[in-house]
Amino acid sequence: MADWSDAACDEYIYAATERDANGENQPRNIDWCKQDSANEQSDVLWPAAPQKSQYVNMSQSPTRQSPRRKPAADGQSESLSEELRADVLSASILIHKGSRYSRTLSNFTFTEKTTLSPVSSTRSMLPERPKSPVKVLPDLALAYPPTIQVHINNGRVEDDVLGRIHKGVERAVRYGIFPKSLKDSLRQHISDLDFEDDRMFADDSSWNINAEVLLEKVIEIQKNAQYCEDYKRPEACWGDDVVRPILVFAHQAAGCGKDVRIDNVMSTRIWPSNLVQRFAAGNLIPVDTKKVDYAIFYASPPDRKRRIALQLQPIPEPCNLNQTSRPEHATSVNLFSIEIKTFVSADDPLLQLAIWASAGLQAITNVFRQDLPAAETIPPAFMMSMRGAECKIAYMKLESLETDSFLRKLYGDCQIGSATTVTGIFQIISAFKVLLPQSKRLYNEFWDESLPAL
Repeated sequence: MADWSDAACDEYIYAATERDANGENQPRNIDWCKQDSANEQSDVLWPAAPQKSQYVNMSQSPTRQSPRRKPAADGQSESLSEELRADVLSASILIHKGSRYSRTLSNFTFTEKTTLSPVSSTRSMLPERPKSPVKVLPDLALAYPPTIQVHINNGRVEDDVLGRIHKGVERAVRYGIFPKSLKDSLRQHISDLDFEDDRMFADDSSWNINAEVLLEKVIEIQKNAQYCEDYKRPEACWGDDVVRPILVFAHQAAGCGKDVRIDNVMSTRIWPSNLVQRFAAGNLIPVDTKKVDYAIFYASPPDRKRRIALQLQPIPEPCNLNQTSRPEHATSVNLFSIEIKTFVSADDPLLQLAIWASAGLQAITNVFRQDLPAAETIPPAFMMSMRGAECKIAYMKLESLETDSFLRKLYGDCQIGSATTVTGIFQIISAFKVLLPQSKRLYNEFWDESLPAL
């Protein structure tokens, strides 16, 4: 009998078994159907329901050579033998009614010219690793380490570092929102502003960008946001026409430099070793991966890149300083993450940001392995969500526990401004003027203290 491997049995699928009364698989009576075509008479091999005078028993079937045998010499023919019958039955598996295999095979005709080729070996026959679905933020309380959401009450954040930064943000969205030279130009665009309150304006030098150009672009962004809201435009339109332009001008106004880059990461997945794990059925299972729309990366200076490369060298698996596996960001840290949702979306943008940010913090801990610095010294993750035009910010920080483990604390959401108003866009840019330099400073201090000196 011809040798059929397990792989061959998986790939060469025949509907040649059926269940008996006891539920066991038994060989099906296979008859060979003879069909007449308009041009010629051809023998078609396929199991079919018997009909009068159209079927003959296998032992009486017309001559045909097995597709697994050497071609017979001209003028010679071979009867379909018991060997082919055994080959077919040994390779058969049960085809579930309605499956894609049975639907395909039921419409297929086998002839003497039919050949069967195995599927490419690159196709995985193993099931995917199970993932734990996370639908709402409280589900992350069962993660390891757990993630606990802490609401920001009255602008106060209990963490010392984040508390000082958030106070700066709260002040930035209330005072010094506009360049002073725009005081007269803004009157025709803002009706509910007390222009006599000088605290609303700051010196132009603190903006690192031409004030008139900035106002022109802000008005354009405001019109785009209003259009997206009025016509219920999809997330991609909000990203291209509203969010990314705000990020570009926020980057310039903050004076971050070329080492800070805004990237579209909509198609970037979290590296598996950085995925949050959650207890489910008594086991730790990675949660469903989440993506975000934009990320702001900070590229390390040349000297630090060499030190980071030495730190990463002993690690057996690919390892970045961020949650992705993208080679261009191997030695870059994720300063800020941005997720966009429309008003009609049922998904929680903060949940996606929380899983993404948790993976970023995990990536940093993976770099140090057993020599992990104190959790409090690891810089927090900064996040921004845009649901329609409404902008909110959030933070995530590691906190040590008495049991030599730690938890993730998620602070937020905190309302910043609306992109459908000129004032709201200036408020969002003002918040970034505080957050981006502070995030960059914290990472510089952390790596300088934690990485071994060369």
